[in-house]
Amino acid sequence: MQSDRAAELAAEQQVVDTVYARLAQVRADAAEVDQEGRDRARSGPVGGLVERDAMVHLADRRIRGLDAAYEGLVFGRLDLEDGSGFHLGRLGLRDEDLEPLLVDWRAPAASVFYQATSGVPLGVVRRRVITCSGPRVLDVDDELLAAHAPAELRLVGEGALMAALDRSRGPAMRDIVATIQGEQDAAIRAPSGGVTEITGGPGTGKTQVALHRAAYLLYAERRRFAERGVLVVGPSAVFTRYISQVLPGLGEEDVRLAALGELAEPVAATRYDEWPVAALKGDARIAGPLADLVWQAPPGTPTGLRISHQGRVLIVDEEDLAAVRRAVRARGVAPNAARGLAAVELLRALWTHRRADDPDPRAAPGATDRADESEQATPGATERPADHRGTGRRADYRDFLDDMADRTDLRDFVEEWWPPLSPTRVLSWLADPARGEAAGLTPAEAALLAASYTDCVATDDDATTGEPAQAPWSVSDVPLLDDLRVLLGASPERKNARTEPLWALQELKTWAERSQEGGYVLSRGLDNGWGLYAAGDPMPIARHPDLDDAPVVAQRWATAVLASLDEKVLDWVDAVDPYGEPGFAPVLRDAAPAREQDDPTGDEGYAHVIVDEAQDLSPMQWRMLGRRGEYASWTVVGDPAQSSWADPPAAREAMERALGPGTRHRFALGTNYRNSREIFGLATRVLAGLVPERELPVAVRGTGLEPELRTVGADDLTAEAGRAAAELLAQVNGTVAVIAAAHRLDALAGLADGRLTVHGALEAKGLEFDATVVVEPAELLAESGSGPRTLYVALTRATNRLTVLQTGPGWLPAAG
Repeated sequence: MQSDRAAELAAEQQVVDTVYARLAQVRADAAEVDQEGRDRARSGPVGGLVERDAMVHLADRRIRGLDAAYEGLVFGRLDLEDGSGFHLGRLGLRDEDLEPLLVDWRAPAASVFYQATSGVPLGVVRRRVITCSGPRVLDVDDELLAAHAPAELRLVGEGALMAALDRSRGPAMRDIVATIQGEQDAAIRAPSGGVTEITGGPGTGKTQVALHRAAYLLYAERRRFAERGVLVVGPSAVFTRYISQVLPGLGEEDVRLAALGELAEPVAATRYDEWPVAALKGDARIAGPLADLVWQAPPGTPTGLRISHQGRVLIVDEEDLAAVRRAVRARGVAPNAARGLAAVELLRALWTHRRADDPDPRAAPGATDRADESEQATPGATERPADHRGTGRRADYRDFLDDMADRTDLRDFVEEWWPPLSPTRVLSWLADPARGEAAGLTPAEAALLAASYTDCVATDDDATTGEPAQAPWSVSDVPLLDDLRVLLGASPERKNARTEPLWALQELKTWAERSQEGGYVLSRGLDNGWGLYAAGDPMPIARHPDLDDAPVVAQRWATAVLASLDEKVLDWVDAVDPYGEPGFAPVLRDAAPAREQDDPTGDEGYAHVIVDEAQDLSPMQWRMLGRRGEYASWTVVGDPAQSSWADPPAAREAMERALGPGTRHRFALGTNYRNSREIFGLATRVLAGLVPERELPVAVRGTGLEPELRTVGADDLTAEAGRAAAELLAQVNGTVAVIAAAHRLDALAGLADGRLTVHGALEAKGLEFDATVVVEPAELLAESGSGPRTLYVALTRATNRLTVLQTGPGWLPAAG
């Protein structure tokens, strides 16, 4: 047997040596292309800059992909019934004669590696998993799938899957490209359109499936998904850090990983509210009060206006100003875009007071006045000359508007009374319970929110920006901030504030629609000559400072530049460049749709959105995600048994609205590869009566190590957690975690060191460790609206060893 193993290792080493030699050659070729591209910038021909940029970009991308795949490049081999076979790897490679050396794991031909079974071998005789360290083969594990193996076919190893499961865990998740199971592969390769729902209990590989699916989609339809991007949303920043190396290790970087607390930039929230507060903030009903809140008068703004006109003092009091706000809101314009309308309505209110005691009935403002004032310029805008052709009240009203529109004191009042608002600024108003009640919250709800926003009030240090400084926003606040962003609209520039470049301030339609489908614009700058821009990029991809002003000459040059990118220009049409200057856009043969600038309101138009731990999302969080995936396909991954949201039907309804009506593809993963049977048996007891046993996964691995339940005094929990963690660190080679209720985390934080980390139950979702210490399960039951499910999460993080510290056994139902 040993001689067979040695012979097979040697044979595979020869293959791996050949593959790595080819990898080195391909990398050297890419580096040569990279250098050539850089040299072309100095060679002087027309189009040199764009050729350089294209060559360098593609070469750098190729080098990064080759480097990412270096470790574990070759991991599998298939021997087929017809006598052929091939090796599988993290990427595909061909030899110099273009014959395949290595098949990419995502290629259609590779699917049988994951889908073949002894019952349905799909033409596979032997499946081999090859374990390497860099270019050195360490081990091979074979699985015979055919009923009879040829005599010359040698089988070695004891099963790659179990070996991988027994391996110690590190601080970052590893990919499972060598050990993907059939049910997982089916979900990974599901159709890209519509919604793919993947459910499964702890340890079924849901997260791994989601990440490998992202890599598969980018491989199968790169143009579609790389162009608009793939978003992967996880429950916490700890989780996204944990999974951050999986996709780069598979050679994919065109994916954004984000925690739920990071989706409303620039806020990055990591704090969790206590359950009653989180439940209120997550309820879809809070959207109504938020819509009312944005129309309240900002704190500190004037409550009245006193101004003179032709010897008369005109006074607009607080009630009048409130009426003006109501009138502006009725126009259907977002507050940050409504200052001009507010000025118009304020002028109308002043006119009403101006003529209130005038005996001339013609002067009373009415429908005609409203029609006239809608034509007038607002304070701060270019004024229209007065129209003195009319008589009576129309002429009087126009004269009044012309007189008042130039008043600096009125202009200053409008700017102070109607300032630009940010989402964080508005949300901080709820620290005053009176504002919450005015927005439609009950007194109890307003008081609950006010307590949570006590530290989110703007200070004097924030006077320049009006932003709460370093406010401790919670994860539950982020969807509220996102709603407020949409409700408020884009903020206009502040006086004396640093401005964005003009290209970033253009309306979406100005650039995306008028630059045509080709996604390029040719324009002449005032100082830098003709430049060719790609859609969404404020820097020209090519520039020629020496051409004359004739557009036809510049178009010939740009046509040659685009030809170097395999783009054929059929015609040129009028367009506008990223700086708002007029130019020309090419009409291209077989052009792909141009990528639009980011929506000025911040809603990213992703091509695919992947949501992990979806069962925990509140209705407001689904509302936030729905904006980012309005035109996307989706992959939704979760486990209802682990839900921390107390009202699953409401969350499901919000999820369905966010996902839209697309086709559904559903997959259920039923095998728990993480937990030992002993650990999972204890964890499932806390769900007694809540989840049918048939809906729970089956743990496939036994260790003989039963979880240890230790009863300790309440005052000793912190000290005992340290002792238990130290014991586990001595017993396992991988990671150990202490999991406890949120109020204990500060006291336990000092234990974290190297392989030992400390987490709350919600923060630990999606993570796995070799061993865990769960501190006082009764507190985990009590701290959320779905106590048993939260405790179930905590108890299912460990792969091999589990120690539970309890002050009493009341938390654990009797064994059935």
